[in-house]
Amino acid sequence: MLPVMQAAKPMDRKLAVGFALAGYWLLSTAGVYWEFRPRPVTLESLIIIPPGHSHDGWVVARILAFYIQWSGAQITAAFTAGVVLSLSDFVRPLRVTFLTMAAYHLVFFAISLVRWPWLKIPDLDQWVPALCELIARLHLIAWSMFAVWFWKKGLKYYRAKKNDDGGTPAVTPAGPHRG
Repeated sequence: MLPVMQAAKPMDRKLAVGFALAGYWLLSTAGVYWEFRPRPVTLESLIIIPPGHSHDGWVVARILAFYIQWSGAQITAAFTAGVVLSLSDFVRPLRVTFLTMAAYHLVFFAISLVRWPWLKIPDLDQWVPALCELIARLHLIAWSMFAVWFWKKGLKYYRAKKNDDGGTPAVTPAGPHRG
C-alpha cells in the first residue's frame, strides 16, 4: 500500500517573494541569453533608419518585433514567478503578484532608461522603443498574474472534478467524456 501524501504547508511570504524575484531574474536572463545567443542583435543590425523616416510603420514594426521576441524569451520566467507566489500563504496572491512584478519591472525599466541604447540611432523618436518596452513589460506582468489565477482557480476546478468522479477527470473541450 502506498503512503498517503500530505499537503505541504504554504511557503513563507518573504521567502516566496525572494524566490519569485530571484527565479524570475535568473530564468529571464537565461531565456534572453539563449534566445539571442545564436544571432547577436546589435542596434545597427536591428534597424537602419533613413533620415527623416523615424515614424515609418516599418521602423515601429521592427522595434516591436524585437520586444516581442525579448518578452517571449521571458514568459517561462514570468509564469514560474507567478506559480511561486501562488504557492505562498498570501491572502490575495494575485494582488501581491501584480505589485511584486510591477515593482521589479519598474526598477528594471528605470535601469533600462538610464542605459538607453536607442539613443545611438539617429533620427529615432524615443517614444517608439519606450512604448514597445513598456508593452512588453506589461505583457510579462500579465503572464505572471495568469499563472497565479491558473494555479489557484484552474487546479481547484481540476481537483474538485477529480474528487467528484472518484478518479481522474475525463474533461474534453466539448465537455465530459460520455463514452
